[in-house]
Amino acid sequence: MRRGKKLNGEKIFSIVITCAIVLTLAIGVISVIKNSQKNSGNPENIVDLNETKDNNLALNNDDSLVQENKTEIATEKATLNNGEDKTIAVKPEETKVAVVEAPTASAKYSFSENDTLKWPVKGDLIIKYSIEHGVFFKTLNEYKINPAIVIAAQVGTDVVAAASGVVESVTTNEETGLTLVINIGNEYVTTYGQLENVTLKKGSTIVAGQKIGTVANQTKYYLSEGSNVYFKLTKATDPVDPTIYLVEE
Repeated sequence: MRRGKKLNGEKIFSIVITCAIVLTLAIGVISVIKNSQKNSGNPENIVDLNETKDNNLALNNDDSLVQENKTEIATEKATLNNGEDKTIAVKPEETKVAVVEAPTASAKYSFSENDTLKWPVKGDLIIKYSIEHGVFFKTLNEYKINPAIVIAAQVGTDVVAAASGVVESVTTNEETGLTLVINIGNEYVTTYGQLENVTLKKGSTIVAGQKIGTVANQTKYYLSEGSNVYFKLTKATDPVDPTIYLVEE
């Protein structure tokens, strides 16, 4: 009897130990499973967050690069514009000499019977216009027709244009010396003789009152008359008395 009781006690003890071990293992397994389930998403989430952050940083860096590129481009454009502005600004603001310039060749000019002429120089009329009767020339000591007028003037005196027009020719001859011919429109032409210091050329366009030269020493044809300006007005090559149009200022 005692031996049987002893065996039953050992079996019960073994069963209790076994149950305890199984229970402990079960609790441990359950705990591990729960922890695994609890933390199963974290690593991936952490990785995703880091990747997202890295991607955001990469995007931000790309945006920064784009912004820097835009800034560089804008700076280059600004520099280019500034350079262009400087280039453009230099030309209009170049130092200019204050001079009275003749109008361009396209400037309009005309003359009619109702218009007037400026005196080329101020002085006495020493030989009058005459094509019907001869007038006396002291130097030549003879009477002859005169299709122009001769105005006394000191050497070096400024000579101005009697009317606006365009230069037809600048020539020299024995009688009137350096001679300037100006077309003033509507078949009217003015001729100035006994000049010097003429800088105008054929095609030059001038305005009334503009300086065209200065009075030169008289030619041998006017030695007795003294220095003067020879002035002639023609219409369609026919001489016209200029004193009809000349007005005192």
